[in-house]
Amino acid sequence: MKRLPYRLFGVPILLSLLLSSLMAFAPAPAQTQSPAKADEDTWVVLLYQDADDPVLEEDIFTDLNEAETIGSTDKVTIVSLLDRYDGEFDGDGDWTETRRYVLQQDDDLSALNSEYEDMGELDMGDPQTLIDFASWAIETYPASKYALILSDHGAGYSGGWTDPAPEDGSALTVNEIDDALFEIVTDTGIGQFELVGFDACLMAHLEPILGIAPYARYAIASEQTEPAVGWAYANFLSALTEDPSMTGKELATAIVDGYITEDVAFEGNPSRAANLSAGVTLAAFDLSATTELNDAVNALSIALVNSKVSPQAIAAARSYAQSFESIFGDEYPSPFIDLLSFTTILSKQVKDKAVLSAIDDIESAMSKLVLTEKHGSQLPGAQGMVVFFPTSDVADWATNDDYPWNITRFSSASLWDDFLMNYYYGNKFDAKSADPSVIESSAESQTLATLEPQEKVENSQDATEHGKGEITIDPLSLSEESITSEGSVDISTEVNGDNVSYIYVNVLYYDEESDSYLSSDSDYLDAESIVNAGDMVYPDWGASPIAVNYTWEPAIYKLSNGKEADDVFAYFQPETYGEEQNTYRVNGTYQAAGDKTEYSAILRFNSDGEMLDMYLYSEEDSGSLHEVTPAKGDTFTPDEEWLEYKDNPDGEWQTYYGSPIQFGKDGKLEMASYYGYAGKYAISIDVEDMDGNMVREWGEIEVTE
Repeated sequence: MKRLPYRLFGVPILLSLLLSSLMAFAPAPAQTQSPAKADEDTWVVLLYQDADDPVLEEDIFTDLNEAETIGSTDKVTIVSLLDRYDGEFDGDGDWTETRRYVLQQDDDLSALNSEYEDMGELDMGDPQTLIDFASWAIETYPASKYALILSDHGAGYSGGWTDPAPEDGSALTVNEIDDALFEIVTDTGIGQFELVGFDACLMAHLEPILGIAPYARYAIASEQTEPAVGWAYANFLSALTEDPSMTGKELATAIVDGYITEDVAFEGNPSRAANLSAGVTLAAFDLSATTELNDAVNALSIALVNSKVSPQAIAAARSYAQSFESIFGDEYPSPFIDLLSFTTILSKQVKDKAVLSAIDDIESAMSKLVLTEKHGSQLPGAQGMVVFFPTSDVADWATNDDYPWNITRFSSASLWDDFLMNYYYGNKFDAKSADPSVIESSAESQTLATLEPQEKVENSQDATEHGKGEITIDPLSLSEESITSEGSVDISTEVNGDNVSYIYVNVLYYDEESDSYLSSDSDYLDAESIVNAGDMVYPDWGASPIAVNYTWEPAIYKLSNGKEADDVFAYFQPETYGEEQNTYRVNGTYQAAGDKTEYSAILRFNSDGEMLDMYLYSEEDSGSLHEVTPAKGDTFTPDEEWLEYKDNPDGEWQTYYGSPIQFGKDGKLEMASYYGYAGKYAISIDVEDMDGNMVREWGEIEVTE
């Protein structure tokens, strides 16, 4: 529950990255040539930096400046392809074309002073741009090891690396990245990259990692969204130039270890780095272990289909597993869940020997795959790898759109997608259909064109709601119907049904003039029993019926910059369930000082009212997310959610702008608690089932002065 830091008297965001068509598969490659002979312990670090984006432009530009403070040496050559955006960040002469850099050491963090070639306006969402850049770098600068780092927005199995410069915009699918890497490693003859890194959000997902597995020895990616500051380039490039004998494993470990905490952006501000670290993830992978993990996930898929494990038990594990930001918006529970978190909770739900054996094999494979990982306190169940497991609504959306049609290597090697189609639609499950060899290091000879893409099946029925609870709630019993602003009321009811995941209290304030209700507060209710599964905790509601008892004190919450006169009302929604510390989000709109562009945004706070971070959406209220650091004078306008009856007698939810507030001197806002306004309140007990469906029961309370 929210803690009340102090009491004072007050007064009366569709997804562009979900690509719906298959890409045209690449033609057979040209004959492989042998790379030029290279000295031992030499590296080329290739930075593919798609900064053609209004929000990420300055941060990616800064990343390259940080890399330039290290610069190339006789053993390490650092090259970059940087594309900038036209219309936002105007630093370093405000050039907007694409430039190809060979970095020389320079300490000026405000400008790039290395040698470059003007490439004109390139499309960074075209795989040929990536092929041309990497092929040029490898052929021009022979080395014994090559590291490729791709920076921009990421969106899991949908890919990323958007570029608005083409008339209709563009983006790289996982298939296109797969084909590009195949052509690069075969045409140049390098066989494999030593390291491929995704400096982007949401790319430590099984689908893209299996997609790149044949082309690299090691990889780095994040399960969660990444802060806009990205990786600590100066830190890990300094380590590499000082010791070019590093292996890809050692470099990958250095990148993860220095993430956030050693970033130039936080020099002199360790508290900011520590605070930001609470919500991040990053992992380094030994890709030689992907076959073992894939085999274990396939074994789990087979075991779940063949076992007598109830679909409801599987839904419960999905519901309580550590989840991450979703590209589907916040209307549905996120389909992106941590693999080990899921299997740990599942192991508590089942007794089937084949399922438990497969879970053991997954844990063993993950211990070999994950070289190192870091995750913050907000994401206790994050352990390195995400699997896609949607609720039924998202399954209907995704499987009829692009899952798994644009992730051919994954769908050829894995049975996980087949399990999902069987689980939700009853589609035939063929355990012999997977070909795990396509993700092995020898598989770089297998282009996607040689693989048989999975036939797209239009589902004729809606996904089965396995976690649906058929839940009912008895009318609310209120100890009082009228209280003062300093009083309280005891609320009790009984919940009947199955598959209860979370129970919430939701409070709306009635505005008599508009005959509408304003969402004013929401929170989790605690169960008497809490389950610990690994590092995750979740409520155990026991058998139906469930007795619910809650004491409500009238309170509203505001955003504060430290000046009480500036405080504005905000709707704080519970986001993560914790035994001691929940986290809350406020949806709204962000605008940088002096910038006319508005961005849909999320502020996050802990139970003590402290702001943790801010993320911006790439679309209006969905798409990829990226963390940004607000500055003094920037503005946030919280959304107000109103239940209106003027056009619909059953009520209709509408979202409006609230009142804006400027960030304080430290770029922060706080949660401030106030006594509730006098007036009528509607209070509901909301019960969510394991498939994301919500049932609620209302009661009314009058608050007097």
